[in-house]
Amino acid sequence: MMNKIDREKVVEAVFDKIDSLKNVSEAERTSLEIYQKAYQKAKNNPPKEIIGKLDDYTDIGIPLENKWEFSFGKTFETRKEMRNWARQILEGEAIAGVDGSQAPADKIISIPIALVRAVGFVNKHDSDYRRLEKYRCLTSEDSHFESADYLRLNNLEINYARFDLENEIALKSLQENPSLILIDNTFILSYLLFTKTGEYFKLHLDSLLQLLNQVEGESMIAGVVDPSQSKEISTTLSNAYEIKEKPVHDSSLLYQNLDLFDRSCVYRSKRKVLNRYQTTYKGNKVDYSDGIGFFYLRTHSHKPMKIEFPLWIHEEGLVEELADLIRGSCVIGEGYPYELSKAHEHVIISKKEKEKFYEIVQKIAQREGIDYSISQKEFKKRRPVR
Repeated sequence: MMNKIDREKVVEAVFDKIDSLKNVSEAERTSLEIYQKAYQKAKNNPPKEIIGKLDDYTDIGIPLENKWEFSFGKTFETRKEMRNWARQILEGEAIAGVDGSQAPADKIISIPIALVRAVGFVNKHDSDYRRLEKYRCLTSEDSHFESADYLRLNNLEINYARFDLENEIALKSLQENPSLILIDNTFILSYLLFTKTGEYFKLHLDSLLQLLNQVEGESMIAGVVDPSQSKEISTTLSNAYEIKEKPVHDSSLLYQNLDLFDRSCVYRSKRKVLNRYQTTYKGNKVDYSDGIGFFYLRTHSHKPMKIEFPLWIHEEGLVEELADLIRGSCVIGEGYPYELSKAHEHVIISKKEKEKFYEIVQKIAQREGIDYSISQKEFKKRRPVR
């Protein structure tokens, strides 16, 4: 078979880097042990004991509850018992899961056109489900950015269109009166600060803040990050106890401390990017600069997932209800929220579907007298050898 990996050569290549891998692993293990000791020390006192030490720091998490961790407090003898508990929790509730996908402006086609797709899977646990779906096409004329090549469509545009379309679907799901909307994304957009254009960040931020503003008071909403590489809690410990080693991933730190369905306390995020979380929407000021919280929840045998949410949910005493709904959904979904799994299942654009999209565009272009072609060289390169 062509393109088959040569196992022996791959093994040899890996062993060339084995010392480097060992060094990285040992360094991470040492740092994690240091932060584990600091976390255990912190747990000997209520969270408020260290809050006073943290006023001037950023990129940390401020604990908002009176304990560091909250035990689930229930045990199940069988899988059936667990599922029965989940059904009781979810009875009469509607949960929406939202995800998106895209077919980029591929170089196999002669004109720049891309397709983005978003799906909302609304699961009404006492009856049926609804699937919400939206599509959006983009060309280079939709660009928000100056480009040296007018004919090409910037991937940043496509990523933003997908993000914005997911938020549109989340808002549309409000018509189904969900108790909870789950987004397969983070609400803390620090990763966008590394892009070259600030306008790209602002587009995402305005879309997100409009979503949070319109949902507030109508439905709980949460972003599910699994796996999470955030370090707010360990950065908190680093500053509180003057630890020199670099902060570790919070999910690794909590992995040894949370049993199944346990959660961490609620933290208010103080990531620097949140200072920008202000805008005006329909003449009203929208401000979430101090309004994004999170906790970690363990729902499977691996590292806990990070749950991000607007802090009005905490202020209204709804955190445990939020956690229980996610726990129940994860029981049905075998470790991951069922509604997000179904949204992903329905939204993904396969290779075959991308080819179908390009063929649809070609037929419409021919009918409308638009010059359009598909590169057979690139097209055949992607065809599997039979």
